[in-house]
Amino acid sequence: MVSEAPVLLTEDGLLQLQGELDMFRERYADLARAKAESPEDVDDGTLTDMTLMQRRMAEIEDLLTRAMPLDISSREPGVVGIGSGVTVRWEDDGE
Repeated sequence: MVSEAPVLLTEDGLLQLQGELDMFRERYADLARAKAESPEDVDDGTLTDMTLMQRRMAEIEDLLTRAMPLDISSREPGVVGIGSGVTVRWEDDGE
């Protein structure tokens, strides 16, 4: 089932996904090149890795297509929301 719902992402979240996509594209291209140059050296594990990479790249591309940047600069101080960083302190032993 493909969702068309928007995905709220912070600027950091967008950058992380784009970085992950770039990394997978580079690794996939390397494996595809190795497969083309000497297919006899490619094992089932490599083919499985390539399939998993294709799936993850498609997921990331879908997320990036539906991404809605979240502006956290206008958030009220002290209010937790999407993209907030929080620290939990326990009464008995700190953080």
